Amino acid sequence: MSTAPEGPQQPEQRPDPSVEPAAHLPYEAPAASQRHVPDIDPADAPPAEPVVTASRNQVQVRRAPKYSVFIFGGIIVGIIATFVALQLEPGDSGESFLQAFGYFVLYGITFGALLGAIVAVILDAVASRRARSIDSERTTVEVPGEPDDGVVEGELEE
Repeated sequence: MSTAPEGPQQPEQRPDPSVEPAAHLPYEAPAASQRHVPDIDPADAPPAEPVVTASRNQVQVRRAPKYSVFIFGGIIVGIIATFVALQLEPGDSGESFLQAFGYFVLYGITFGALLGAIVAVILDAVASRRARSIDSERTTVEVPGEPDDGVVEGELEE
């Protein structure tokens, strides 16, 4: 068996001893520690251009009641109603006013809170019927180099 090369042969190249070895090698960049990088103050650098993204959506705007305010208001009305009811009907002579008030005010608070919640639900239903749809534009501005804190600013257009 013969081991003949399949392609044309290149003669082996030997470096010339009279030439410096680095002269025939390709250019190599100096290492990072040897490079001279001018000191640039970040304040002097030009600011990066912000990236502005805008999107348009249709949203529904309505006034919604705060349930906690209505429930608390109902509690106050229940306490006042209990006080007035006990003033109109004094009750047995064996019980003091404060004992009777303390007992019946528990009912007044419960029914007052329930009444306030029912009023809030009714007002919420009325407000949802009066809701209107408007076009909104959400504009997001991202400035390179600043941390994103999740704040989105935009405007509503009618």
